[in-house]
Amino acid sequence: MRARQARRRAWLGATIAALGVLVLPLAATPSAASWHDREFDRGSLSSASCSTGQVSSASGQVLSGSILSTALSSVASVNGATASSPGSGATVSSVNPLSVSALGSINTQLGGVLALDTGAQAGVLQQFAEARATGYSAGSAGGVSDSGAISLAAPAAGGPVPRFATLQLGSVLNQLVGGGLGGGISGLSDARLTIGAVASYATLDGCAADWSGSVYTALARQYLVAGLGATLTSPRVSSIVTTTNSGAASIRSSVAAVAGQSGLLNSISTATLSALSSTLAGFVVGTPTTTLALDISLTGLTTNLATPISDAGGIASIDLGAGTVTVDLARLLGPAYQNSVGLNGLAPNTQLLLNSAAMSALTTAVSSALTSWIGGVSTTVNTAAGILDVDLKVVVPISVAVAALGITVPVGTVTVSASHVRLDQLIAGTAPISVTTQLSPPSCSGITGGIICGVVNPLLSGLTAAVSALSLGGTLGPVVGGLIRTALTPVPGLSALVTSLTSDANALLSFLSGSLAALFGPSAVLSLIVNAQNAPDPAHVSSPAGTPPTWSGLAVPSTHPYRTGQYSVAALRLVTLGVASGGVAIDLARSTVGSNGPVG
Repeated sequence: MRARQARRRAWLGATIAALGVLVLPLAATPSAASWHDREFDRGSLSSASCSTGQVSSASGQVLSGSILSTALSSVASVNGATASSPGSGATVSSVNPLSVSALGSINTQLGGVLALDTGAQAGVLQQFAEARATGYSAGSAGGVSDSGAISLAAPAAGGPVPRFATLQLGSVLNQLVGGGLGGGISGLSDARLTIGAVASYATLDGCAADWSGSVYTALARQYLVAGLGATLTSPRVSSIVTTTNSGAASIRSSVAAVAGQSGLLNSISTATLSALSSTLAGFVVGTPTTTLALDISLTGLTTNLATPISDAGGIASIDLGAGTVTVDLARLLGPAYQNSVGLNGLAPNTQLLLNSAAMSALTTAVSSALTSWIGGVSTTVNTAAGILDVDLKVVVPISVAVAALGITVPVGTVTVSASHVRLDQLIAGTAPISVTTQLSPPSCSGITGGIICGVVNPLLSGLTAAVSALSLGGTLGPVVGGLIRTALTPVPGLSALVTSLTSDANALLSFLSGSLAALFGPSAVLSLIVNAQNAPDPAHVSSPAGTPPTWSGLAVPSTHPYRTGQYSVAALRLVTLGVASGGVAIDLARSTVGSNGPVG
């Protein structure tokens, strides 16, 4: 302490003697971001400044660590930006962006285990470092500009989040623990961790730290994580499709079978005879032959199956076609650590865990979404039943009684038909219903024939005229349509389908709870740490503090000569737990500053 005080007095005396005044310029830190979550807007660091004679260093690296025994330092194109000042000369700065071609090369060398996005967002992946002879240094990485400022743009409300990379958890877990994916997580076929855009920056003024006696007054570290999601593939999802399709086939068969019910056919026959009663006055009416076919089209269920199932809060989305469930971990886990949505503004070394509160929120959200979707399936089926195809034919045999001869003479049939009309149109009275006759006039030869024709022919002539003027769509249609609708209420087979889908939904909920707990719960094999920092400032760490990462090779503070030590921040750190070797330890958007201090 005495040595440091003596050094300060000597420096101050020299400065006053040379300038006659003490000037304390600002060392500005470029940092700006706009996001939906609690973060930072603009920050600056004011400190005492040494003119020269202060060594400093910094680095920024988008991707570092190791994956399945592959050290990322050995992979081409992942080297970050570094800068070091010997305490004299001009400011040293380094900007080393990751180009699209570099990202593609990294993806190839990592064998797809970690796939970096090479789309539109790839152009903003920068690595920046700056070191000054004044003891000030700055490093940043990820979605930052070439001057080191965080430059991620906020996504539109409800729009997609810019993506950084996808970690194939299935491949990682299979190679680490064997015995099937995740060491036997029931129902899990594959798993992916999707990481949104990330960024971090760190600044350190070694002169200010020496002057104040505390490195934390001269150190600033910040991070940003745009999003984090898990996508699980499971036959539990696909079974909903299978159940829906088999249920639809059963409903079609059941609806078709309704058309053969004797009670319905008899009622339609009775209604038809009633509608023809005045037209067939004078005839002997026989027993009608009624045929009915009902065909319900359930192609609308294709839309239900193709529509993602999601909750109002955007926590989970189920893609039935792909057999996947995607969980927005930022939305799910954010409220567990702060009163907002997202993963920014969290304390250093916050480990993201799916605790009971998070699991309850997930279950509630997915259950609500599935219940709503099943309700949509019911609506689709009921709507289809209301407009199903009806093909109806009622054939009525007619005869004429010749009282003089004491005989009844068959003279043909009257046919009433509604050919492939919609049920709703039938009920509304707008469906066309045709009435036709097929007559067989008797022979008029001989005395008997003359008597018969004298009775029959006038009736047949009047029938032909009456039928040509007959319109039954507005009278018979609503009656027949009502009978069919009653027979189809409730739609046969729909209740069984809803019961089966509810069972599938419960199985899916159980799968989600179990698999996510195994992947991201307290005893999970994968640890997700946000805002990873070594030696975080004790005065700004919320209780309980997370465990600092075990980064090797970082310089520690010293007093002779005075050095600040090195300080890092990574936006996101992924580490596999309980694995002796060959696991995953990845740091995303890691920025490091120090060790800074006087030359000597």
